[in-house]
Amino acid sequence: MTPAITQWASRYGVSAAALNELQQIFTNVHQCNHGGKAPVASEAHVDSLISLEASQKDILWMRNNVGACQDKTGRVIRYGLLNESKKMNQDIKSPDRIGIRRIVVTDEMVGSSVGQFVAREIKHATWTGKTLSKHEQAQLRCLQLFIRYGADAAFANGQGTL
Repeated sequence: MTPAITQWASRYGVSAAALNELQQIFTNVHQCNHGGKAPVASEAHVDSLISLEASQKDILWMRNNVGACQDKTGRVIRYGLLNESKKMNQDIKSPDRIGIRRIVVTDEMVGSSVGQFVAREIKHATWTGKTLSKHEQAQLRCLQLFIRYGADAAFANGQGTL
């Protein structure tokens, strides 16, 4: 947990057990069961499995490359979600994959579809999220932001995560 969250929990009397459970919710929700088999550990392999799953579940799935480069004039061009400045990119790291899941709405809007934003930060198959690096904490902040707006966002380390 970040120091800010720990301080907030202390102010409001949130127990350490509750904080640990909250961290588990945000970091381990989308881990897959490898059925007792040794998982393929590479992040690239996990990414390909999840991409295949997205296509099977009718999710429009896209890679979210984030970075910066210079154009011919030397001007810095930033690309990727939530990468409008170097400072922003240090504080919040957008996920590897983003997409839209088609959802048919109920009674009052029968027949209409809405899109739910889907985001996954891909990790290698044996990643547990028990301790988060500074980089992973910035990724978690982004996932939490997306969730607050109704997205389906999480870390993912294998199939069965969408």
